[in-house]
Amino acid sequence: MPNCLISAEAAQFNEIEEFELDHQIFIDSKPKFYDFANETHNMTGEEVFAIFMKND
Repeated sequence: MPNCLISAEAAQFNEIEEFELDHQIFIDSKPKFYDFANETHNMTGEEVFAIFMKND
């Protein structure tokens, strides 16, 4: 499977009981009031782009 980015609205997963959001990307651009309640792997925009650039 080629590298790709998949995104979805959280509301799509209301019916799934064991779904966990464990990563946040572009945390340096998020509003101050926005944060997940659970511990997550956080990445800045620079870190995200570095991953995609090294795959070229």
